Amino acid sequence: MTHINTSGMLYTIGYSGFTTNAFIEKINLFNINCIIDVRSCPYSKRFEEFNKENLEYLVKNKNLWKNKKIWYLHLPKEFGARQTDPLYFHEKEKYVDFEKFRSSQYFLEGCERIKKGLSQGYNIVLMCAEIDPSHCHRSIMISRWFNLHKYKVLHILPDGIKDQESVNNELLKKYFKDEYAENGFTGSLLDMDKSAEELRKERLREAFAKRNREIAFRVTEG
Repeated sequence: MTHINTSGMLYTIGYSGFTTNAFIEKINLFNINCIIDVRSCPYSKRFEEFNKENLEYLVKNKNLWKNKKIWYLHLPKEFGARQTDPLYFHEKEKYVDFEKFRSSQYFLEGCERIKKGLSQGYNIVLMCAEIDPSHCHRSIMISRWFNLHKYKVLHILPDGIKDQESVNNELLKKYFKDEYAENGFTGSLLDMDKSAEELRKERLREAFAKRNREIAFRVTEG
């Protein structure tokens, strides 16, 4: 796939896999100069050092960062997983349908901000709590959109990095193990009229929908 990030790079990170010092080291290692907090609620009882005010204080300490000027933005309206407008709920079950929300004005405006930043040379990281990107909306909702629009996304892990295509393949193997092959899909007699690539795209949509249902915020009856 040809990527169009231009001069900036898009990363994601789940802070629960890192101490504060290790988090700073990763930010510096990848020359990141913009942290976008995609949590709906930017607070954690278990990891208080990553609460919004603590992060805002941290980024002001220029001596910690390879890039002396680093930005922190909290964008819950654009990228938070806990959307409460019924317009974005699954039609049969009360959970946030990521595909619906990705077509919203809020989400698309957020994506435009990131695209503009990348075009201007910013290295941007989407930050949430979950270590594994395949279990987090930063990958299933947000990175999915950028991947579909031919942007390269790299997920920062404690022991290395993983690209979005690797996450895609993990989901295909999880939900369509019997059909999955490295070079496409075997399918069934019902799929004989589809190419391996067409079948892969179809199954990938289904896989993301399945993962969405498993991890999505659900509205409880009040």
